[in-house]
Formats: sequence, C-alpha cells, structure tokens
Amino acid sequence: MVSYKIGIYNRKEARIIDLDKITKIKSLDKLDELTSTFNSEEELKTYLFNQELISLDEMEKKLSIMYKNNGKVKKLPIVYQDMKKYLDIVYLKAKMMAAAQDIELLEKLARHYSIGSDKFNPQGVNVSDIRMYISDFRSNGEKHFYSRALELALDDMWKKAVFKLVDKKTGEVKENYRGSRDLGMFLYKYEKTLEKKAEKQETKVEVKTEKVTEPEWEQTTLFDLINKQEEIKEEQKKWVLSSEGEPDFPPNSEEERNYKRYLEELDELANNEPIENHPHYRR
Repeated sequence: MVSYKIGIYNRKEARIIDLDKITKIKSLDKLDELTSTFNSEEELKTYLFNQELISLDEMEKKLSIMYKNNGKVKKLPIVYQDMKKYLDIVYLKAKMMAAAQDIELLEKLARHYSIGSDKFNPQGVNVSDIRMYISDFRSNGEKHFYSRALELALDDMWKKAVFKLVDKKTGEVKENYRGSRDLGMFLYKYEKTLEKKAEKQETKVEVKTEKVTEPEWEQTTLFDLINKQEEIKEEQKKWVLSSEGEPDFPPNSEEERNYKRYLEELDELANNEPIENHPHYRR
C-alpha cells in the first residue's frame, strides 16, 4: 500500500514532515480531510510551525504531498478548503459533462489521459472519440453540432477515472480515490488558470482606460490666469444688465451661452489656490 506524507519537496531537498505528533494517518483521503480544514497553505504552515513541525525558514517553502513510485519520490498538490468540492464525484461528473462545450478543456483532457502521459492514468480511459470530435470541430467550426458520441466518451472517462473494477464476474466497482482526486485537481487547476487570465485581461483594460490627470498648477501658468481674467473683464463690458442685475440675453443665444461659461470660469478661478502660491508667481 502506498504511503502518502506531507513534506517539502523541490530540486534541492525532499523532507518529510513528521505528523505523528498530531495524527497517525498515512492514507491520501485522510490527509485530504485534514488539509481541507485549512483555508490556505499559509494557514497550514502557520499551524505546523506552532506545533514545532517546521522551522521559520521552511515557512517560505512550498508544501506538497509526497509518495514513492518505483523507488522515485513523487509529489501531489495539497487540497485546501476551496478545493474540497473537486473531490466530490457527482460534482466532477457535472464538470465533465459541461466540458463538451469547452474545446480548450477537451484538448487538455485528451492530452492528460493520453497513453504515455506522466500523469496518473486510470486503466482503460480512451480519448480517441474526444480527439475525433476536436478534429471535426476544428474542421467545421461553428457549423459543428453537439455530438452524442462525445457525451458518451466524457461519461466513460469520468467513470474510469473515479471507479475501479473489483470483481469482473459481478461487475462490482468501488471508488478509485486516487483517480477521482487526480481528475478533480486537473479541473481545479484548469479553472484557476482561466480565472487568472480573466483577471489579467481586466487589469489591461483598466490600465488602457484610466485617464492620468496632471496637477492643476502644471496645466495652468500665471500668465494664463492673468490673460483669462482680462478676457472676462472685456466680456463684462459688452453685457447689458436687466432690472434684476443679470445680463438680459435672448434665450439660448450665443451671448447667453458665453455668460454661462463666464460663470463657470469664475467658479474655477475661485477654486484655485491663492495666486501667491503659484510656483511661477514672483512679487
């Protein structure tokens, strides 16, 4: 029976973290139950540090689940709380059926379960029907209609990933935890990649649309302000006041519009800092 352990594994080191102080579990499903109670790797590492199971330096290193295969150390991703639903085989089936509408995901699934893949490959998974559908889609594009054969191929892939035959005579099967976990982590990673791409795209759009405004004093010089005041004074001389003390213009006339602009400019000047504070002001 394969023994799974939490550890630190990279090109320079492979150190198993001794969990005997907190648990005796060694099976993959029980380890997942433990780690999925934590929200993140940071939270898990903080817990292990407080239990004196990892050093302060190791707080900066990535945790993995480690096991041996043919004498070589292999690693698997750790399952945290937001990943737990990807271990539910019913949830996985819904995701697999939805994959029929996602050509990019179909291509990745076909590569993932291809013969010779270095990933975990449940016995008997056949990707030929999926590859035929992808080829047909690439040839016909939007004219291609939904394929019943593809639906059956995805259902078959799901079954062979999450179940294993235990009795050929009776056809009895039981859940293949390692297979369902591998499929779940594959789908989780794919969806997280899509989310990151969408976030990057949104960031690019925000950067392009953001308008950078320079400080007011960099846009307006002292000379500009004096000229504007003189222009307003000249305009005032042309206006004839009504009995209420307001200029008397025909409605919607050019003169009325100029007067409204004049009021706006007065407000703008009033909101400016005192002219003595202008960087170009000289007494």
